[in-house]
Amino acid sequence: MKNIILIFSILLFSATSFSQEKDGAKKGFCIDNDGIKYEGSFVLKHHVKNPSSNGGGDQNAILVYYKNGKKEEKFKPKELSLVVLEQDTFEVITVVEGGGKDQTFAQKVDGRHIQLYKVKVIYSYNGRQNAMAETFLWAYRMDDENQFEYAYPLKWSRKKFGGLIEDHEELSEKVMEQSNVDFVSQFPTTVKEYNDWFAQQN
Repeated sequence: MKNIILIFSILLFSATSFSQEKDGAKKGFCIDNDGIKYEGSFVLKHHVKNPSSNGGGDQNAILVYYKNGKKEEKFKPKELSLVVLEQDTFEVITVVEGGGKDQTFAQKVDGRHIQLYKVKVIYSYNGRQNAMAETFLWAYRMDDENQFEYAYPLKWSRKKFGGLIEDHEELSEKVMEQSNVDFVSQFPTTVKEYNDWFAQQN
């Protein structure tokens, strides 16, 4: 039940959504962890979460590589360092969630002291195709940390982030007093404001 409430909160309060991807493959390239570049057509299958299964029905993100119209290989996020599909660039990040770790494809929004990435997620209730919804999550970390966390429209997530930026007292207090809705919808603006301030201090 707690997972379902969380998912509905995210879907309800996300102020911006990803544009719908075109059907079929996209032209581009990917680079694996050994520096080998693969060029051709790709289908990026984003992380599918099933909130009714406590993680048991989740499907991890995967990149399917086609060359000359034929399927050549499937890549897991941990096998790649960079993916470029038409105008979209994806990096691989590790997100801490629910006591576990999730490696996924993400788009960089801000790469300064607080690094901000946008992660597309598909929620599937009981695995039914007619009960799927696309949204995205904000993933963030300080530049001296290895792993990312998601910003959720929930009190504990808002309070945690507010404590993280306590060196900017005014902005921290603002976050602590925000509604959960505003916390997520204004999150990129908050991160930018903090990073601008931090750059002036150093």
